[in-house]
Amino acid sequence: MKKITVIAVLAALMTLGFAFEPGNGMRMKEGLGNGHPDFDRPFDTDEPSFFEELDLTTEQMEQMDKIRSEQMKENIDLNSKIKILEIDKKDALKDHNFAQAKKITDDIFKIKANLAKNRIEMKKQKWEVLTQEQQKKLDEMQLERRYHHKRFTQKLKEMKKMKRMKGM
Repeated sequence: MKKITVIAVLAALMTLGFAFEPGNGMRMKEGLGNGHPDFDRPFDTDEPSFFEELDLTTEQMEQMDKIRSEQMKENIDLNSKIKILEIDKKDALKDHNFAQAKKITDDIFKIKANLAKNRIEMKKQKWEVLTQEQQKKLDEMQLERRYHHKRFTQKLKEMKKMKRMKGM
């Protein structure tokens, strides 16, 4: 009886170990940008990247990489400033210094506005690296991906609706 219990417990633990093993789940963080399209792509994907589909030259890829690297460095600095300000805001609220907390909130959103403007500037710089043919192809690719994303989200909504109806 004890042997059977030990074997059952070991089998259950092994099953749990496999269940929580890192894999290609929705929340799996791979690459430098956690799957963000502007960052490095995961190594195990078969889907071609924008770079490959646009047939960029080596020089264009180097320019894109330089733009991305500069942007990432600047974003690290700005995001760390936001985190420091959020701590300051928390301390101000703890001390009931609401005027200071409001000022800090304004400062945080000024930095967030800079981050958003930097993203736009990066997209502009990357766009300017592309030839007219590549720009046209990129527009087509983005339209196609939006279409597929829209169809996917519609299917997801339908599935959720069906689940709710079954639960009633």
